[in-house]
Amino acid sequence: AGDSFIFSFILQKVDYLQNLRQWARINIILIPIMALLLSYALQYYEKFLNTSFKINKLFKFLIYFLIFTILIVQFFLIKYNGNPYWDQWQGARINFAVDYLSRTNLLLSSFAKLYQGPIFFIFGFLSSIFVFLFLEKKLILQNKPSAISAILIGFAFIELFFLANIQWSLEGKQWSKNYKSDDNILKTLNRSFEESSINTRVKGNTFYKHNKTFSLNYIDNFGYDLHSRIYDLYFDRTGQPLDDLSKDDLRKVNLFYGTDKNLVKRVFFTKDINHKSIIEFIDDYENITSQMKTLKIQKTFYSGNILKLLINTDVDGYITYVDNWDPNWEIKINGKKNNIIKFLNTYKSVKVKSGQSTIIFNYNPWKINF
Repeated sequence: AGDSFIFSFILQKVDYLQNLRQWARINIILIPIMALLLSYALQYYEKFLNTSFKINKLFKFLIYFLIFTILIVQFFLIKYNGNPYWDQWQGARINFAVDYLSRTNLLLSSFAKLYQGPIFFIFGFLSSIFVFLFLEKKLILQNKPSAISAILIGFAFIELFFLANIQWSLEGKQWSKNYKSDDNILKTLNRSFEESSINTRVKGNTFYKHNKTFSLNYIDNFGYDLHSRIYDLYFDRTGQPLDDLSKDDLRKVNLFYGTDKNLVKRVFFTKDINHKSIIEFIDDYENITSQMKTLKIQKTFYSGNILKLLINTDVDGYITYVDNWDPNWEIKINGKKNNIIKFLNTYKSVKVKSGQSTIIFNYNPWKINF
């Protein structure tokens, strides 16, 4: 999708789309759409069985041509071997099942091996035969819609039964992973908030993979779009700083992103917010804080969705929470709703007056007050 001009254009214009972090799984929305489409098709076919209606020959030709094209694509172009995602996840499960079954039942082992790719062509071919029979020999199944439903459901069940039973069934030791934790999740989050973030390449849920540590890097497919662009100004996709980044600028970027192990900060006070880069922002932060007599930023509560801060400052300025904005974030200062300002158009900031203030950042996607 990222190679599509239309998709990229829409992505830049719609904030909600920019903040969907895992575009590779967006196809899950097709499930209810396909269910509705299938229901409508079955209803239509039932009418087709019970009337003398005939399908237009040209339309029938297009249906058969489409099916033939799909079969050709499945047979020649779909190669699961060598696909990194498949090999690491589904392929690994299938290989385990093939090896395990080979010790007890060679026939089942051979069947499992088909799921490395050939099974989808086989079921596509059998499905095309069913479509042909339904369209050309409708009298065979006339007045038997329940039989049609049984065939379709049974056919889908046979194909999916194997995959469904190995999808999440392997024990953790098969993957050399153990994410079990008896820690209180709020304590874990708050501990992570105080510790430095990692900047390695992101693959899936790195929080538990990296000992409950926040990650700066963005997900391979898509991340927060503007954050990704800013990140790419300073690091490559493996988390290594770019060659043209000076040591002092790297220090400032690490300070901003909370990757400096010696000084972890996620909330900053600055005199201004209209900076064009992270470097300028940190210059402002270091300059104003060195001049101020009173500056206190205390985290009183944090849950991931809520951040409560107690602020005390002797000058007006801006508080910036280095966390990505989306339209569902709300903010209150001393109990009154306020507007979030986007620093670099992606990180959350708010203007504060001198004196003591209580600031609450609240992520509220359902617009419900608990």
